Amino acid sequence: MWHKLAWAGAALVLLVLSACSSVAEKPLAPLFELTDHSGRTWGSEQARGKVVALTFLYTHCFEACPVVIVKAQQALANLDAAISQDVVVAVITVDPERDTVEDLREYARPFSTNWLFLTGTPGQLKTTWDNYGIQVKKGEEIPTSHPGHVEYEVSHTIKVVLIDKEGRLAAKLWGDGWPPEELAQKLTLLSEGKTVSSDSSPWRSAMAFLQKCGPFYFADSFGAIAHAVFLLTIPVGLFGLYKVLTR
Repeated sequence: MWHKLAWAGAALVLLVLSACSSVAEKPLAPLFELTDHSGRTWGSEQARGKVVALTFLYTHCFEACPVVIVKAQQALANLDAAISQDVVVAVITVDPERDTVEDLREYARPFSTNWLFLTGTPGQLKTTWDNYGIQVKKGEEIPTSHPGHVEYEVSHTIKVVLIDKEGRLAAKLWGDGWPPEELAQKLTLLSEGKTVSSDSSPWRSAMAFLQKCGPFYFADSFGAIAHAVFLLTIPVGLFGLYKVLTR
């Protein structure tokens, strides 16, 4: 009886380990076509052969957005010149009402040619936000002293999505707490054709492991949690197998 259970347990362990060791191929990044700060149409396919750091911000933001912008600038400044030429930073607005092409053109003046600031129609932007898991919610409008002018905040998901030269999703940096050196390191590795993980924090590393471990690939935290539940069912499966073998 016990040797049968041992063989069954070993088979299940081998199954799990083999699944964990086979990293699912990274999915292709969702394609999009928007308008850049020069008024030209720019499609994500144009960045093939480049490493893309994609983020979603708006120019009237005074909290997290400037932090992400400054850290991305610092990361680019830390790159070797040859690596820097391999990188595109694409910033998609979450506030198309105020981030017109003219406003983005003015906003983009201090930035290097690595940077693209993008807007589009509400439909184009909504599709792109949804494809990249960006939640956007416009806040309450507050009248100002200027007639016809209102102020409002936009709540939105904050993350940087890294896309490799083949157009595949390579990694994500969530929030604004990551150091510029981490982004610079990931951009360098991707430029050299190497793979990178999504995050260096213990929690995010654990989530990345769960996303890779097993016969499924999950693109978000909900999927990773669901997969963790799946892994926890292994002891239940062992017990069920034991009951079958010992009848």
